[in-house]
This record gives sequence, structure tokens and C-alpha cells, in this order.
Amino acid sequence: MAILRKAFEIRAQWDDEAGVWWCSNDELPLTTEAPTFEDLVARVLEIAPEIAAVNGLAAAGDEIELHVVGERVQSVPVVAAASMPATFDRERRFPVPVGIVSRHTANGVLEQAGLPRAF
Repeated sequence: MAILRKAFEIRAQWDDEAGVWWCSNDELPLTTEAPTFEDLVARVLEIAPEIAAVNGLAAAGDEIELHVVGERVQSVPVVAAASMPATFDRERRFPVPVGIVSRHTANGVLEQAGLPRAF
């Protein structure tokens, strides 16, 4: 028999003006913020069980399921094609992750663009 868990979807958004991620859920009721998405998720995992218990949404020993969904919308300037390196493949389209931390990811993006590894 499967264990039924109460599930909460927590919407996280980037606040460009404050420079933080924030999230809220009216049903849980939870609102918090953190400087990175990973810190925000850690904070939610820390405080959500107690908030659920205090508000009668779960009892001690129960498990709750948390879905932290992040969204970041940001405007970026478009670079003129003339300023791109001559080796850049202008016909190829590829995603560029925001906030690359790993040198492996950064080198992978460069390779997809037809540029040499730099990290």
C-alpha cells in the first residue's frame, strides 16, 4: 500500500532588485528568501515541516512532499553578429545555463558554440 503524503507546490522567483530568490505558498503558509536557489530550497526544507505541523497540515512522523519550482526572468542585451568571433557558428542554436559554476559545463557550452575550451 502506497503512503499518501500531503504535497505542496512552492513557487520560487528571482527578485532582481533585491538580488534574492523568494518563495511563497498560501496553503502551507510559507514565505522566505535566500541569496541562491539552492539556499532557498535548503531553507524551505528546514522550515516547511514545522510550519505544516503548527498549522495542522501534518502530524509528527508524517511526511510532506515539497515541489520547489523556480522561475527566473531576466532581460539580456542582444549582441550584434559582427562582434562575434569568426569561428562562431551563427546557424547553430543551443541553451546557455544561467550561473554556470562547473568548468565542465562552461567548456561544454563553448564546444556547442564551436569555440575552443577556455576552462
